[in-house]
Amino acid sequence: MKNFFKRLERIFSYLFILGLILLSTIQIILTNPVGYERINWLNQKFNNLFAEQKPKAVSTIGTYTEEMSGYFILDLMNNYPGNQIWILKNGMRINNFNKGLVRVYVKDGDFISLDAQSVNEPVWFKITEVSPTISGLEQGQLFRLENEKIFLAEITMEEEVY
Repeated sequence: MKNFFKRLERIFSYLFILGLILLSTIQIILTNPVGYERINWLNQKFNNLFAEQKPKAVSTIGTYTEEMSGYFILDLMNNYPGNQIWILKNGMRINNFNKGLVRVYVKDGDFISLDAQSVNEPVWFKITEVSPTISGLEQGQLFRLENEKIFLAEITMEEEVY
């Protein structure tokens, strides 16, 4: 019986020492910015494996009319709060990226810009869908902004080919 308790004491002391080493290693990694980013990335990937996949909601600007003969969808690719990033159509703020995706209805001659002047870190956008009548914007096109306002495109419409 005496031997059993000595073995049990040795196992618990090894587990305690191993736990201290593991804890101090994690603390050292978390103080390094690169290590922190990698652990944060792993945590997000791990959470995404078990999280319920919900489709992103699309924020629609205005309604479709005959005059507005095309649309495109912009996706905010960062996990940045989208309420500080605006889409401008002809110089007027029309919507922000609260929901991550924004569908913009346009007509021939519209000027489209992105305003991220209040954002102090790089944000990425991707055009995920473009109606076939729009030229000047391509599906899959990427944009990067950091504390700036950029002009995306002047919308030009083409005849639909059937």
